[in-house]
Amino acid sequence: MSKFVKFVKRLVFANESEKFPQTYREELGRQAYFLSFIASIILIFVWLPYIPLDQALHPDIPLIVYFRIGLTVVAAIVFILRFFPYFKKNGVWLAFIIEFYLLVSTAILTGLTKGDSSYMGGYLFIIMVTLIAPLQLYQNYLIMTVSVVTFFIIALTSGADFSDLHAQYSLRDLGSTILIASVFYFLIDRYRYGAFLRAKELQEERNKLALRNRIIETELSMARTIQQHLIPTANPQEWISAIYKPMDLVGGDFYDFIFFRDVKKIGIFLSDVSGHGIPAAFITSMIKSFILQAGRFREDPAALLHYLNDLLATQTNNNFVTAFYGIVDLKNLTYEFANAGHNMPYVLKGDCLYQLLPEKGGSPLAVFKSEEMRRFGRQYKNSTVQLETGTKIVLYTDGFLDAVNLAKPEKDFESEQLYDLMLANSGKPSREFVVNLYQSLLDFRGSDKFEDDVCLICLDI
Repeated sequence: MSKFVKFVKRLVFANESEKFPQTYREELGRQAYFLSFIASIILIFVWLPYIPLDQALHPDIPLIVYFRIGLTVVAAIVFILRFFPYFKKNGVWLAFIIEFYLLVSTAILTGLTKGDSSYMGGYLFIIMVTLIAPLQLYQNYLIMTVSVVTFFIIALTSGADFSDLHAQYSLRDLGSTILIASVFYFLIDRYRYGAFLRAKELQEERNKLALRNRIIETELSMARTIQQHLIPTANPQEWISAIYKPMDLVGGDFYDFIFFRDVKKIGIFLSDVSGHGIPAAFITSMIKSFILQAGRFREDPAALLHYLNDLLATQTNNNFVTAFYGIVDLKNLTYEFANAGHNMPYVLKGDCLYQLLPEKGGSPLAVFKSEEMRRFGRQYKNSTVQLETGTKIVLYTDGFLDAVNLAKPEKDFESEQLYDLMLANSGKPSREFVVNLYQSLLDFRGSDKFEDDVCLICLDI
């Protein structure tokens, strides 16, 4: 926003940093501060063209010209007063000054001309114009009363004859206008007050929501810190690398490295909770806790999945969890794994790329009890594959595969680029491999914001 636009906004409106008005008077002051800018600009110039006509119609009453010029002076003073801090907070007085001078000076002009029909029409017009002035109800009635009394005093002092039929017609017009204005002063004031109460209620709700949002953001930040401690902060070996990007501050993807007494073995666990946000993150914290307590089950992939399934079966509030757990044995170059409804890893060797095939069964965790799965032959089962030196095993969650191009949502990363990118980076170390793939994902997506959590792990045997 240019400096000129900011200057104009400061000129027209009250300080933008001011809080929402807490009282009806403050709200009237805010409206009056805004309207005083428009009114003062108009009133500085609008009456000047009438001066030659006044001099032609009533050359014997020079006071009329002075009152015309006086309106310009008063309008200019109000414009200047807008820059004082007091009137920024008490804008009602700006509107009071303008309305008081308008009604009283017009009443004097009309009285000096003995109720001249031309001036009487202008007086009635000014009375109706003041309906828009954001003043308190008693102030409007006070100014109106002073104006009408002033008119009759000046008119009678000037020798006006109200017995004339034309004069009586004008008086009836004046009476009707005063009556209508008095009613509308009340109605408009009630409408303004009702609008203020509704706006105040909405503002209070917004404040509550803003406070609640700040609390939620703080809680999410705390949850993110906790979750970051659940997920490995460093890769355990040079040949293992991982990247994790939650969709929100916290996510439902989870991975962990499991160590054994046999240093030639390492377990890699990867899971994806359905849903997002805090509920999914809470389930990942339970999974982490259960794995820490799993003991000997961690040495058997299928047994660990059954163990987790039994513990999660009644704890996830209908959320399910896909999971994949495999143990790499570097001594025997084997990879033993079991799958619970998760995406199967890719195996990459030179120009050869294929996906591991699971055993039958393998429902997501927390869908069926383990007893039911065994009864129907759907229990988790171990599979073992022989590995060769130079082989890469690529594990991932579906957020990595399903990411779409923002400009062309019909295109997803898996079908458009994934295979070619993995083959092109097959000779790169694990860290460079995952970094290159993730950067390519960002380029394809056109943003670092995703519709699902993204996790990618590379094992470089």
